[in-house]
Amino acid sequence: MGLDVCMGCFSKIAAQAGFLAFLQFGKTVTESKKDPIKLLKLLDIFASLNKLRLDFNRLFGGAACMEIQNLTRDLIKRVIDGAAEIFWELLVQVELQRQIPPPPDREHPYTGEHHH
Repeated sequence: MGLDVCMGCFSKIAAQAGFLAFLQFGKTVTESKKDPIKLLKLLDIFASLNKLRLDFNRLFGGAACMEIQNLTRDLIKRVIDGAAEIFWELLVQVELQRQIPPPPDREHPYTGEHHH
């Protein structure tokens, strides 16, 4: 059997074994609503994909695995874009918070003491 035939079979096996479902799951996370927890999930996905990268390139390098390569590339792009978007929003929120002066007389939440 030629290498192409083997790679073709391998890519079908990988697809059926849930690899495409794994990529789809990642994509679903990137489409969820923006919140700080999503940022942690995106960073987790990125870390996992990064760990897999060398094995991944070796296993799915051939032309037969084009769909998996494209979906993975798309997922990595979505993860990076999604994380960047949340980082920028956090930055804006922090800047807005810094511009708000503290209330003039506030009670300490734990001791009940007043600070002027």
